[in-house]
Amino acid sequence: GYLTPGFYGNYGDDEANAAIHGRVYDAYAVLNPAGLCPQYWAVPTKDQVEALFEELGGLATAGDSLKASASDDPAWDGSNASGFGASAGGFRSNPGGFPNTTNNAWEGLNSKGRWWTRTVTADSESAVYFAMESGSDAVVVDSTLKRYGHSVRCRLDASAPEVSTEAVA
Repeated sequence: GYLTPGFYGNYGDDEANAAIHGRVYDAYAVLNPAGLCPQYWAVPTKDQVEALFEELGGLATAGDSLKASASDDPAWDGSNASGFGASAGGFRSNPGGFPNTTNNAWEGLNSKGRWWTRTVTADSESAVYFAMESGSDAVVVDSTLKRYGHSVRCRLDASAPEVSTEAVA
């Protein structure tokens, strides 16, 4: 069973994949009060990512603007018009979670990506994520068990102090 939440891993348990696409984390790590993001940054909520998707044209088309372009490294099949640069780092849907190495269920490397939000479902058993895949401009917002492994993006939090870039006299 899944006994030790708060894990991260590399796709296929291969460190080289982390250097390309970053690590994947279970939602327990994302929701830990200590946080994964640096000070003044946070994993976004479902509402925050949905607002971004609306700014980019809605769920049916926002994926194109979010996904890395063919000229980016790593490349994907989007335009990266938003500068988000999403890469197809895959995900882990192993029902045993990260401590379980006997049933590795890595999926979608170079064709799919999933990113956690910090929003949990009403039953607290699952957390919300958003997903994109090759050949589609759509973004899907869904939920899954917290023990699954998805990528994480941090966004500047509203509590960050304002910084001036003007020269000091």
